[in-house]
Amino acid sequence: MAAWDRFGLMPEVYQVRAGGGIIAGSVPYPLRPEMAESTLALYQATGDDAYLRFGARMLDSLSKHAAAPYGFASVGDVHTGDLEDNMPSFFLAETVKYLYLLFDPGNPALRNAQHVIFSTEAHLLPVLGAAGVAGGGGGGVG
Repeated sequence: MAAWDRFGLMPEVYQVRAGGGIIAGSVPYPLRPEMAESTLALYQATGDDAYLRFGARMLDSLSKHAAAPYGFASVGDVHTGDLEDNMPSFFLAETVKYLYLLFDPGNPALRNAQHVIFSTEAHLLPVLGAAGVAGGGGGGVG
């Protein structure tokens, strides 16, 4: 969270200095989903409202720094705010999905969290063998 707060977005590479300072090593932010995904997972695991507040800061930053006339754009440089002429498909498929779910705790995908998991591409997959999942019931392969 400190790197996001320091730069307004998450640079691709950054270093945390021994004295606590943070410097960007690689300055683009291509709208990656990992921070939103982690924020959702940590909120689900802890229920700590700090993750909701951070998610709101993420949304504000994206609106302020990455909004483009017809959607959102990758940020070429977190220092200057220069935008690139692209919006990766994973931004909508993953980043926005995780942020949406963070603020929609009643969503069926989250209510059934013990029966489904998210793939690395934010697709819902059933947990095989989980009670209530078709083909489940704890049986083994056989």
